[in-house]
Amino acid sequence: MKTNRKGVNFFAVSVVFSIVAILIFVSLIFLSEVLNAKFEKVQHSIETANSCEHASNIIKDVSNELSEKAYFFVMTHNPVYMEEYVNEKFNTKQRELAEEKIESLSNVPESTLMRLKVALNQASSLGYIELYAMKLISLSLDYDNIPSQVKNQYIKKEHRSLSKAEQQEVAQQFIFDQGYLDAKKRVNNNCASIIDEIETNVKVRLNNESKSLRRHLLVLDIIIGILFIFSTIFSLCIWNLVLRPLGSHVHSIKNKESLKVIGSRELRYLAETYNEVHEYDALTKIYNRRAFDEICNKSQEAKNSIGLLLVDLDNFKTINDTYGHVNGDYVLQAVASLLSTFFKAEGDIARIGGDEFAVVLSSYSVITPDFMTNRIELINKELRDLHEVKNCSISAGLAYSTKGYSRELYENADKALYFIKEHGKSGLHVWNEIL
Repeated sequence: MKTNRKGVNFFAVSVVFSIVAILIFVSLIFLSEVLNAKFEKVQHSIETANSCEHASNIIKDVSNELSEKAYFFVMTHNPVYMEEYVNEKFNTKQRELAEEKIESLSNVPESTLMRLKVALNQASSLGYIELYAMKLISLSLDYDNIPSQVKNQYIKKEHRSLSKAEQQEVAQQFIFDQGYLDAKKRVNNNCASIIDEIETNVKVRLNNESKSLRRHLLVLDIIIGILFIFSTIFSLCIWNLVLRPLGSHVHSIKNKESLKVIGSRELRYLAETYNEVHEYDALTKIYNRRAFDEICNKSQEAKNSIGLLLVDLDNFKTINDTYGHVNGDYVLQAVASLLSTFFKAEGDIARIGGDEFAVVLSSYSVITPDFMTNRIELINKELRDLHEVKNCSISAGLAYSTKGYSRELYENADKALYFIKEHGKSGLHVWNEIL
């Protein structure tokens, strides 16, 4: 039997699906890394914005706090405010630290840094006025324990010669001077502008990053969709090419039936190979007794009209004893080949015993006894002309049924075969009774 090489090669399908799965997996890993990088950029932008806003608020708040301490000292003459002022301005230095923080951040626009410089310069101008006012108050009160930063503050000559009351009045004028108030307002406005600029810059960057994220998320959705379709197709392939055929094969094996040639190329080949062993005689390459029984059972279920031809090799024991078993096998192969040549178009040929053969004719209505007799004579002529073995022949018995195969049909064909065996052999006898 020549096996069929048609069908889908599941091994090749598995290789292709594995390669595609690896590519999808690599794409997902790459895309996840890209998305992670995008999220980190967004997070960094937000952190930068928060740091800049915090630093700007520190500059503004510290400037206001220093102004308040200077104001309270000038108005109340409480040296605690002066000490707190000096400690913040010259020791804690929160404004300077805030400036360093902003300058250390990446992606801070140059315009933001310039505004920061302006705000700090304006704050320094305020500091000069505040220190000057606190020095005048210290002189008017004759404080001994004056911080060096205030003590070393230069005082104009015309202010040194003023009376204590006049010095206090001038100090208050500095604190309430419109120029001082305008400078303080500019510091606050610049800090607010810095925050606004940071927010605008962050919004632009976040908008750009969000657009990029949406594009990459769309790609991710597409890849996930492809993965879903791919998984569905692969599952269907496994079901149709492997699981369903395997289920059918298991059912057939349990019921001692031939396997259906379905599924992948590998399973088709397996089914054909199994069927060849299961259905075909190893020596003659025609159907064996098991396959013959299946054919008869199907005919019995279908109840179709058939003919049954039983064939027996004449004097087979003598052939084996005279020419040996090798030549005996050769004769069996020759008989199977001749039966296939002359009857394959009319039905199924099987070896049902050692030297016994059967032909199940698909319809008796078109096959006349004369036609069958002529075919048996032609086969016997071919057998007599064999070079390896002399005087070979077959005997055959034929019976018909309009109701499909039955045990009685087999017995009638066997009776016909026995009749020809008893009356000279090497021919055909047809059982007259049709079931």
